[in-house]
Amino acid sequence: METLWQDIRYALRTLGSARLVTVVATLTIAIGVGATTTMLSVANALLVRPPAGVVDPGRLITVHSLSQSGSSFHSFSYQDFEDLAAAKDGLQSLAAYGMLAAGLRAGDEPQLVAGMLVSGEYFKTLGTRTELGRFFSAEENREGGPPVVVLSDALWRRRFAADPAILGRTVVINGQPLTVIGVAQPDFHGHFAGISISLWAPLALNDILTHRAELHNRGTSWLELVGRLSPGATPSGVAAALSPVSARDGRLAGLDWDRGVDVRHYLPVPASAALPVGGFLGLLVILAGFVLLIASANVGTVLLARAATQNRAMAVRLALGATRGRLLRQRLTESVALFLAGGTVGTGLAYAATWALSRIEPPTEVPLALDFHPDPLVLAITLIVTLVAGLTFGLAPALQSAEADPALLLREGATTLRMTRTRLRGALVGGQVAATACLLVTAGLFARGLSRAGDLHPGFEPSGVRVMSVDLSVRNYDDARKVAFVETMERRAAALPGVVSVATTDLVPLNLSNQETEIALPERPAQPDIGLFQVDFTGVTSGYFTTMRIPLLQGRTFGPADRDGAPAVAIVNQTMATRLWPGENAIGKRINYGSFTRGTPTEIIGVAADAKYRNLGEDPLSMVYVPMAQQPRPRVTLLVRSTAGATESSRALRDAVREFDPDLPIGQDEMLESVI
Repeated sequence: METLWQDIRYALRTLGSARLVTVVATLTIAIGVGATTTMLSVANALLVRPPAGVVDPGRLITVHSLSQSGSSFHSFSYQDFEDLAAAKDGLQSLAAYGMLAAGLRAGDEPQLVAGMLVSGEYFKTLGTRTELGRFFSAEENREGGPPVVVLSDALWRRRFAADPAILGRTVVINGQPLTVIGVAQPDFHGHFAGISISLWAPLALNDILTHRAELHNRGTSWLELVGRLSPGATPSGVAAALSPVSARDGRLAGLDWDRGVDVRHYLPVPASAALPVGGFLGLLVILAGFVLLIASANVGTVLLARAATQNRAMAVRLALGATRGRLLRQRLTESVALFLAGGTVGTGLAYAATWALSRIEPPTEVPLALDFHPDPLVLAITLIVTLVAGLTFGLAPALQSAEADPALLLREGATTLRMTRTRLRGALVGGQVAATACLLVTAGLFARGLSRAGDLHPGFEPSGVRVMSVDLSVRNYDDARKVAFVETMERRAAALPGVVSVATTDLVPLNLSNQETEIALPERPAQPDIGLFQVDFTGVTSGYFTTMRIPLLQGRTFGPADRDGAPAVAIVNQTMATRLWPGENAIGKRINYGSFTRGTPTEIIGVAADAKYRNLGEDPLSMVYVPMAQQPRPRVTLLVRSTAGATESSRALRDAVREFDPDLPIGQDEMLESVI
């Protein structure tokens, strides 16, 4: 230990005597360590570290229904869940959950928050505790039980000022009075990383909160399942035990094939997103590792150059009796000290970067709760990587100093050692250039892709359009009330100064969502891609094509007569018209619109130009536009194209919504360009 402290003091003196070199090398290492630690922290938060409130995640699993083709990540009906929960071989508990758009009224301003409908075992399965109160009782999890709700700690503090008297208080959610019985532990936002769930209600309240009769409909699949393994149980064993139950329930639901289940280990992201998220984050971690590698090689070159200036000092020490091992240790101590200093600064940079990333609030419909702070696992990895880099890139100059012949070092004009150093230095520089070229090419491809994405024309003109979404399901509007709301909002918006055109849709393009259905051609055999076609669809009002500036190539747009009770009509895009009726005029053609051919006979009245719907890089998709007055939707988005200030139109539109229904919460309120 005495020798070690001597080596540390000597290393600090040596580094202090070359302050410029030390500062430059420290900052170089800090950039590499900071980039790597930041990317590791993001990957760790989304793929490894369980969210707060999730205990012993290694025993958690997710259960998914398999389709006839074998694809996974499909959901279950409530009756399916009850049967699977009763036959939970290998599971300590099995819980179900479904998302809930919750219109919360607790004061003057209604608010739309993300909620969950959960079964009684949900919190027990995760291991979550309460900050105040309790979770749901068996009675509250039965139909007809007391209407209750559990709030997140964040909602309790934000909306109710952390009032300790919140227990027993009544809040109105989707028009229903619910009694607050508990507040979840701090920082618990549900079992998915990044998604902010604000409240939880019993699954038994689904029908009254969503106004959809789903609890007793075996044919409606809407629930996801999460469970906890019994000691010694495996996912494959659980799948084998639950598959016969799922097959039987599938038959009861009318399926003519045996439906199996897929059981997977729990991840902090939805299972269907694990592969793409993991692949993308893995790429970013590798690229950040290249930055650290380049930085380390750069510092290794600097240390090699410094070693060349200390040849004679090393020769004198060797001549006076210093051992080669002692010189090697001193050189390595100096290198490790330098890398640890850079690692410390780099960790500080990583904390700053992850702090900034965690506070990004993209305009998504589902609220996010990002937390990328480095945890002990990431810090331990950072320390190990820093030490290994310090030893690896400090070893070459240390070995050369320790192994060289003192006579050769003292001899003026010796060239052998210089040539050896030159070759090693050349190799290090060459490696840096190669790695840097790789990074620059990759960064160039990313930049080119982003530039091309910005230059791609989506088939519509997003600039100048404000989107304001409202979920009418929270107020249980009937179809007539939905149509009245849309018409009132469009009329009020059209009267605002500077407004050019107004429309309403139930699906904003390029907003991370899509809607699919199946249509049939009556005159063709009911076979896929012959008489049956899978298509995207959206409900729109008559001003949609003008507001979005999508050219109408043939026919007409929707008119006032295209309402409930009138013949069903639709507009298709050019891709669909060409796909279904190549070389023919699509106007006047008829389709059966609706899933699995149980649809309504519908006449095609127009053909619109193609646009992008799901993402900018997609291949052309078939799209059907239907009039919203004939098929009112529970979630609508007002589109307002304006030449005046968007802020003024936003305030006026919010006032109009309040006048129509003061209990109706507003969701997104952004410019369309920002959303995209």
